[in-house]
Amino acid sequence: MLTKRLVFSIYCLICIISTAIATACINSSNKPFSKRGDPVLDNSDVIWHGTFFGLEPQISERADRYLKDITRDDEKWLLKNLMNKDRFAICHVILVFHWGPPFEVTDNYPLWYGMSVQLESSKKTKYKIEYKTTEREKLYEIWAKALGDPKSRLRYGKVGPTDDPFKGKSD
Repeated sequence: MLTKRLVFSIYCLICIISTAIATACINSSNKPFSKRGDPVLDNSDVIWHGTFFGLEPQISERADRYLKDITRDDEKWLLKNLMNKDRFAICHVILVFHWGPPFEVTDNYPLWYGMSVQLESSKKTKYKIEYKTTEREKLYEIWAKALGDPKSRLRYGKVGPTDDPFKGKSD
């Protein structure tokens, strides 16, 4: 008799728990995806390689996942964070990969789509990256203008990550 009660009690618990899980899944699917929260990205999510053709950025795995699913709200977040000294480089790189260059680039343009990147030797690491944080306002103005005109997307071509995302940073 005790065994039957125990089995029945376990069965009831399983039914209650599975109903609660199903209800939670249904309710969570009603939430808009744009409310996913701020990404955990900073300038360390981009590494740079000096190539024969100039600088080439490579983004982290988490930045690559973020790039693949950008919404209009994410574009606003990226634009806002161009003014953040710890995030402006990764925001600029993601915007270029997502939107394309914000302006026409000539062969003699010395910057990476408007952003200066200086690679310096360092004893601790292979190289040290220096950004000109004074360029944040200029980048913000460039992107505010580009994002304000939806027809400008991919007007000047497409840029994207050429290598697999580096494995150094993940959630």
